Amino acid sequence: MLSFFSGQAMDDARRRRDAGFTLIELLVVIVILGVLSGVAVFAVRGMGDRGQSAAFAAEAETLRTAQEVHCARFGHYAPDKQTLVEAKLLSPGSGTLGGIEPASGACGPGTEPGKPSGYQITCTIGPNNDCSTAAQAGAVARGGTLVVASGAPQPILNPATNSSGAIHPQAEPMFNGLLAFSSGNEVVPDLAAALPTVVNNADGTQDATFTLRSGMTWHNGTPIVADDVKFTFEEALLKGHARTAASMGPALAGIDLPDGPSGLRVTFRFRYPYSPLLPQMNVTEAPIIPKNVYQQCADAGTLNATTATCPQNASPVGSGPFMFGERSASQIVLNRNPDYFKAGLPYLDKLVLVQATPAQVQTGLQARRGSSGSIDIGSPPGNTLGSFKSADYDTAQVPRGSGGSNCITTLAFNLWQKGQSPSAVLSDPGTYNHPILKNLAVRKAVYQAFDRQAAFTNIDFGQGRLADSPLHSKLAGAYTPQPGLPTFDAAAARQGLQSAGWVTPSGGDATTTRVSDGRAGLPSQGTPLAFDVIHFDSGAQLQYGAQLKANLRQVGIDVEQRPATNSVTQGRMGSRDYDTTFVSYCHGDDPVIGVRRQYHSTQINTAGFTNQAGFRERKGAPGDGSMDDLWDRGVQSSGQQYAQIYGQVQTKAVEQLPMVWMTETLTSRVSRSVCSGFNNQNTGLFAETASCSG
Repeated sequence: MLSFFSGQAMDDARRRRDAGFTLIELLVVIVILGVLSGVAVFAVRGMGDRGQSAAFAAEAETLRTAQEVHCARFGHYAPDKQTLVEAKLLSPGSGTLGGIEPASGACGPGTEPGKPSGYQITCTIGPNNDCSTAAQAGAVARGGTLVVASGAPQPILNPATNSSGAIHPQAEPMFNGLLAFSSGNEVVPDLAAALPTVVNNADGTQDATFTLRSGMTWHNGTPIVADDVKFTFEEALLKGHARTAASMGPALAGIDLPDGPSGLRVTFRFRYPYSPLLPQMNVTEAPIIPKNVYQQCADAGTLNATTATCPQNASPVGSGPFMFGERSASQIVLNRNPDYFKAGLPYLDKLVLVQATPAQVQTGLQARRGSSGSIDIGSPPGNTLGSFKSADYDTAQVPRGSGGSNCITTLAFNLWQKGQSPSAVLSDPGTYNHPILKNLAVRKAVYQAFDRQAAFTNIDFGQGRLADSPLHSKLAGAYTPQPGLPTFDAAAARQGLQSAGWVTPSGGDATTTRVSDGRAGLPSQGTPLAFDVIHFDSGAQLQYGAQLKANLRQVGIDVEQRPATNSVTQGRMGSRDYDTTFVSYCHGDDPVIGVRRQYHSTQINTAGFTNQAGFRERKGAPGDGSMDDLWDRGVQSSGQQYAQIYGQVQTKAVEQLPMVWMTETLTSRVSRSVCSGFNNQNTGLFAETASCSG
């Protein structure tokens, strides 16, 4: 038997026998008993899964006890098993299933500077070891594969060039932001070594300086430097990412590199104090990409294209915990980044993103793990969540989705002639000119004819809440409920259409038509009341389109559904080739991040998900109360003024009804209980610390 303490220690113990046992002596006895227990179990390791489980549980307890002795004796935890062996607290070769890695924590009342303050026990998955009891033993499984339910594999996997909710969940695990959200919903450093240094200058401007961590590399092995950050913002985010471009773009005066392009410091120079800075610097809103990979596409003008004209966007290179592996018609495989800058992470060897319908998610979660079609984590239909209320599954609400946080599904009216380009809209000196939808009475009638409650109940399954304002209710200090929103009332919708010059049928399939009443600027007599709606060709939007068509048919409006893939739909949005469109736009953690893009006139552009209505109320002068002015002042306001300005924004939007605000969406995630460690606050890094056993 290995001796755990020296002869001098024994002499000291004898001299203190009348004073009782010390803490170290008690811990030494415990660790001896743990080792003896471990030896007994290790001897029967070949007895199958049950023996392996018992062996690992005993081994983990042995390691844990030895660590506490090390803490009591040396003032810090051991960084690995070998250190415990050298300290004579563990037998050489003890156990083969478990290891030790440094982690955050505390050792006794304090830890020596530079020494491990915490540790975790790991179990490495191998041919003869599935780590099935790792979680029960308080350990983390290292290795294995996580199967994630996803949408159709996207041709573009660059989250810096767009804000698409289809692309981001597949691309974000390969990238990082300067900052991130912790699992406790706190803003923490990511690529940056610390939170930024912010200086408010005497002239009213603001400087925010980030310092990158040293020694980080991209997936291709090249160093991550300050020039990558500058390139990302100037060539990708401010040109292609709708939320970041619409919010930070107007505020940003320039980006400086104090130590040069190859340095680690980046200074953002703002025209005024930019309040949403910290929550916006995460991988969903501002993922950083390597200049050395994407410069060629930027030079060719294809970096931000909605089609796969930039090959690098199809085979991305990032900094994230996972690297691009391969893609097929039904799945994308991401491999572990062995050189990830966060030591020891990720634990998983692979992420497999498989295309799955809601029904396939449900059956895949309920299938035996590892069998054909099995899924480890996904979002099944809300009406099936009750079937996962067991010890075999964990459920969580995800406040931040793939397209950002605090999202509202809406129906946007195109207030301009279908196909009129963004540039033509911006240069048009007149008012809205859509022959049908320019009329507020028609927009209100559509609002009244569309049964939002039925969509919320039957399509969203009551997950989330019915929107009662243009701003999401989670935007504390800005949100104000709007009692003036129209409610479902088909009879009132018919009356509204008649007031707008349309003859409505009494029922059935007859289509409402225009009558001649002498009003200029309206369609000619006999024109049918008909328009189209574009939306994605799968998921909830397909169902929303079908319900809109059915509901509006009851008041004589003929709606043509035009479902299409994500890229095609975005292209139609950019060219304004639609009468109406469904869009779930995310508001972010501040209204400037996600909502400004839908109402400020400068955001009528070719990017998808930006000012889909073509809403235009330009600022003539500071303080004129226009929608543009309110948004420009809102970003610089705080406290009571902040609430007042955004209260006016919401009231003005409700008065003009450029959209039908439907549901504040809520995503519920179900995962197998053998998988844990998910960060539900940060979409892209949700699996960074995840592990699966069994």
